[in-house]
Amino acid sequence: MEGEVTFKQFLAFQHFIDDVDNIKEKVIAYRYINLDQLKKLAKEFCAENKYCKKDKEMTITDVQIETMVKLLDLDDNGQLDQDEVIGILEERMMLG
Repeated sequence: MEGEVTFKQFLAFQHFIDDVDNIKEKVIAYRYINLDQLKKLAKEFCAENKYCKKDKEMTITDVQIETMVKLLDLDDNGQLDQDEVIGILEERMMLG
């Protein structure tokens, strides 16, 4: 994958994945989340997040979401299921 991410985009993405409960809720409701659903969730997050609303440069790019799916999609089926999302993101939260 190619692309660049600014520091502000990195921060926005960190806030997004720190909101693990919102992501878990969607995965549990649908049993999985695909790339398009995750991109939509990221855009909704940026529209509502207080940090992103203050600074329009704090956005989450499609490349960031595509990279996230590529890294977490262990069975390479193009979508993230409960085990792939919940286990990894919760572990990340515990590790800081």
